[in-house]
Amino acid sequence: MAQQIDVRHKARETLRQAVVDAPAADIAAQACADDMVKGSDVTEILLTTGVTPGSAATATVTANVRQITGLFGVFWGPNPTISSTVEGRVEQESTTFMNNDDLVPCP
Repeated sequence: MAQQIDVRHKARETLRQAVVDAPAADIAAQACADDMVKGSDVTEILLTTGVTPGSAATATVTANVRQITGLFGVFWGPNPTISSTVEGRVEQESTTFMNNDDLVPCP
């Protein structure tokens, strides 16, 4: 549960960086910061943003689940992932993203 909350936080902060037109490196650094979910466990950061203020924007962060005991592996399978998507609006004209899906790699 804590990992799901952290992935949600990473998605929310990634979107916040994107809607104010932060550089892609800053966006990736925010999503890949080591918290409950380590940056090395983040497998995908997908941003979809418009370029004009008021345009729709979404951020999805996907990460591998770290299991302490492996007990739930029976239910989740050998390589479970968790994902969170948040939606918002572009606040500043975007120079980083051009109204398409961009995968941002972890640094």
